[in-house]
Amino acid sequence: MSALIHFHHPHQTHPPIFLFFSFDLRYYIDKGCLRGLATMYDEQETKSIEKSLRYIASHVRVNGREILKHHDISPLQFVALQWVGDKDGITIGELATRLYLAHSTTTDIVDKLESGNYVRRDRSDKDKRLVLVSMEEKGREIIQQVIDKRIDYIAKITANLDEAERKILPAALEHVLRESERITYE
Repeated sequence: MSALIHFHHPHQTHPPIFLFFSFDLRYYIDKGCLRGLATMYDEQETKSIEKSLRYIASHVRVNGREILKHHDISPLQFVALQWVGDKDGITIGELATRLYLAHSTTTDIVDKLESGNYVRRDRSDKDKRLVLVSMEEKGREIIQQVIDKRIDYIAKITANLDEAERKILPAALEHVLRESERITYE
């Protein structure tokens, strides 16, 4: 699921800038949440935006995951590790839902992460029937390494932006992020 925002500066001499965001553009347009966006682009432009976003997201993800080649962790295990890091103290059931996997498959992934000392299992203090998966320091370290690699890559691919584009980009991304979270969690 992805969308693209197009920036064009009036004095721009190079191709327009396209920014990637993870959400389904057509869904939000149909829902009426992205006011005016449907009229900003024709269908072909929207398709081009979707493709650009998908490719940019893939390039950033692949570049960051180069770090995983130096560790005993698969890309799927890394995704699970990210979810554990986002909500320390997550149940296997919640993790399975977020990964769109069966409970048994998710248990196998957590077993491997636990044996590698990336995560640990603990009983909930509030409900002793619940087992919560939490991040270990080794898990935090590998996530930080991947994030650092992604940041380096993003710095390289945005290095040729002019001053106006550099000012617009962070604010626009934050705005779209807030809007996507608002719409997603309504």
